[in-house]
Amino acid sequence: MDTAFRDFDILTLYRNGSQVGQLDVYMGQAETVGAILREDVIAGFARVDRDEISARIDYQMVPAPIAEGDKVGELIILQSGEETARYPLYAAESVARKGFFGRVGASLVSKIRG
Repeated sequence: MDTAFRDFDILTLYRNGSQVGQLDVYMGQAETVGAILREDVIAGFARVDRDEISARIDYQMVPAPIAEGDKVGELIILQSGEETARYPLYAAESVARKGFFGRVGASLVSKIRG
């Protein structure tokens, strides 16, 4: 029993309400939106595998308008490269859609850049 407590650990990776990243916004008045969690992210692991825990954000460019609290992606927890959990990510703030001329300008720039 002592071995279990000595060799394994539980770690809080992110707290409820933590902003874990900035996601790109398509045709929004802001270029990015904050991505937050609505729950704690906790991982159990063998202590020797601690360096093998990682996270990545899975999302597609989010189209404006975005309301605060809209689901915008997922946080994926990996251990030794294998997916172990997914947590939904929500918009930290609202982002309005660009006005007509802003959208036209952005379309022209994207066509020029290819």
